[in-house]
Amino acid sequence: MSNVQSAESAPEAPSTSFIVESSDGMKFVITESAANQSVTMKDLIGTIGTIGSNTALPFKNIDGATMKLIVEWCEHHKDEEIWAYNYDAPIGMVLPAWDQEFLEKMEDEDFEKFIRAANYLSIKKLVTFCCKKIQMIIKDKKPAQLREIFMIPTDEEDEALEKKRREESEKKEEEEKSK
Repeated sequence: MSNVQSAESAPEAPSTSFIVESSDGMKFVITESAANQSVTMKDLIGTIGTIGSNTALPFKNIDGATMKLIVEWCEHHKDEEIWAYNYDAPIGMVLPAWDQEFLEKMEDEDFEKFIRAANYLSIKKLVTFCCKKIQMIIKDKKPAQLREIFMIPTDEEDEALEKKRREESEKKEEEEKSK
């Protein structure tokens, strides 16, 4: 966590940079051009323009580890075109090598937090890249494999769980009646 900066040690941001704060109080410096990859950050920067760039932009639903990855991704792409959502994106789109490596290094739980944060922050290119990663994961998988990957219970498992809940509820009702 050498790049993670606590509230006490976060440097004062230059005029073209801003500080973002995660839900666990971690603060990170992000350049304005990197922050512009996010519609949400860009809008917040527009509203705090009169307050000053040293005001931390709080993101109470993104933890520090995830925010660190978001900032890293945005900084890497800061000089690139900002995407609009393209619902007709080509199916054969190939992830750039850096992005594929960046996304592959994440554990499933971290990736889930990351894609949620990218969506919340409205980083359209990143959301598209994350969806491409998911597409690559599920490509050519059988339904049973997909159930395992995404921890989707089978119909039989659902029925067994429902039966167990019903039995527990009935048992609880009988206990309350006998009191």
